[in-house]
Amino acid sequence: MRTYELVLVVQPEMDEEGFDAFVSTLTGLVTDEGGQIVDVEHMGRRRLAYPIKKITEGHYVLLHLNLETPALVELERRLKLSEDVLRYLVIRMDELMEPAPPQEQEAEGLEAEGVEDAGLSGHPLASVAHGAIVSLSNPWWTLWWATIGVKLAADGLKLGVVGVLAFFIGHQLADVSWYEFVIQAVHRGKGLLTPRVYCVIMGLLGAALLYMGLRFVGEGLGFHLPWLPF
Repeated sequence: MRTYELVLVVQPEMDEEGFDAFVSTLTGLVTDEGGQIVDVEHMGRRRLAYPIKKITEGHYVLLHLNLETPALVELERRLKLSEDVLRYLVIRMDELMEPAPPQEQEAEGLEAEGVEDAGLSGHPLASVAHGAIVSLSNPWWTLWWATIGVKLAADGLKLGVVGVLAFFIGHQLADVSWYEFVIQAVHRGKGLLTPRVYCVIMGLLGAALLYMGLRFVGEGLGFHLPWLPF
């Protein structure tokens, strides 16, 4: 015998007596098929997400059942024929609560052991190490630091340690500010910052960074490109 969750939307005109009679009929149907109703919750009268047969409201009912598969098939057949039921949904609960297969559990255990063997499990530097690996594997990050980053760091050296620290702190603050802007814009202004607009912005910024990189490389080779006003 399996456990199911049954959600019903029934006619809004049904009064308390009619609702009790409906539940009693449903209970009799389940018990006649050898099943059992564990509990019934009347969730009240609510507005429907969309009209059903020109009906805009309905009584929502939540039931937990124990019954066999053939009995469920018969129950669904009766619900489809019932004029009181506008919509219904059946969810098999024991399937949702079943543990993961042994292979998955074993794989998860091996992964956990691998992390512990690496000495990173629960370590505060784990996130930093993962972030460093992701950054180093990004060719654009490497290209930026090989061109623009090196040039700006060299300029900072002219002011000594303070200049280098100012460069790195300013660089990090700029990154955080930009990512925060993008996050807020995507989250709150989806109508303005659409994927297309975002791609255009990133394309323009990418072109600007590429030009800056070429300009710095050119300076190292002895020729100068004009400085763009951005």
